[in-house]
Amino acid sequence: MNATKIQPIPKGTGHTILPFIVDFFHLPEDAWIRADLEARTARGIETYGEPLTSENGRDAAIDALQEAEDLLQYAAQIVIENDADRAAGRHPRHDVLPIRKVMRMVEEMLGSEARLPLSR
Repeated sequence: MNATKIQPIPKGTGHTILPFIVDFFHLPEDAWIRADLEARTARGIETYGEPLTSENGRDAAIDALQEAEDLLQYAAQIVIENDADRAAGRHPRHDVLPIRKVMRMVEEMLGSEARLPLSR
């Protein structure tokens, strides 16, 4: 895979992604991850003029790989900074539990055989 590939600006014609995630995980309205995802979706609309959708002209596997590689680098930064805090006798500055939760959700989604009916 080419994780440095430049892709076109998304122009979606398919299904909006956020409702699929909400349905897949049965996210209640007050779930912190749902609020975060809704805020990220709003930011995407501000940036691209539309929410993330399927059939948007981009290779989702390349987008995911690029984001996962960024995540790996951020994780290394967290480890380095938390280790420095512990070495200095301080409480680690970064809470990794929300990140682990999202990573488990990604694993569950990518490994799932379940397919939900899609609605636009």
